[in-house]
Amino acid sequence: EPVEQTEEDIDAWAANVRADYLLADVRCSRFTGEFIIASGDDDRVLSTSDTFGGNTPGSDDNAFNGFGLLNTGLAFAPQVSNLTSLRLGFSTFPFADGGGARSRIQIGTDWFLFYRTDDEAVIDEPLLETADGQAFLGWEPDVFLNWQITSDVTLSVRYGIFFPNEEVFESDEPRHFFYTGVTYAF
Repeated sequence: EPVEQTEEDIDAWAANVRADYLLADVRCSRFTGEFIIASGDDDRVLSTSDTFGGNTPGSDDNAFNGFGLLNTGLAFAPQVSNLTSLRLGFSTFPFADGGGARSRIQIGTDWFLFYRTDDEAVIDEPLLETADGQAFLGWEPDVFLNWQITSDVTLSVRYGIFFPNEEVFESDEPRHFFYTGVTYAF
């Protein structure tokens, strides 16, 4: 039997604020701070972003669902819906004054804190144990290296580890993410 379609109002919101501070040094050192906040909907039962298991019929949909990409870490990388995230970062070219290929090595780190905006609402997370009462989701440090080896070859290495809040997730085991890639531009 077909499911009757309903039309509901959407009352969702989000904000993203980012500031970069560039030092006036030869290493092009940069400090970054970023704050992301997006509304959630506490009558969604399975998913904050899907139609199936999403908003309860007959109620406004308050869950923000956006397009695009914001940096929400490597290992956890939650969708920007029912999310409050704080990121602090630093990057530098440590060998900038040395010349040659070594001078094009950039290293950096990002540190994240994750919260649910509405602690009664779900996030898109299969291992979420409970949706009620716990806003803090966990924290994550990431590190990265970018090396422009030649004018047309770049190496990228990324590593992140997410430490979940054991009161919210089924498993309190840290999640690791490792990535490496080589880009050749021709």
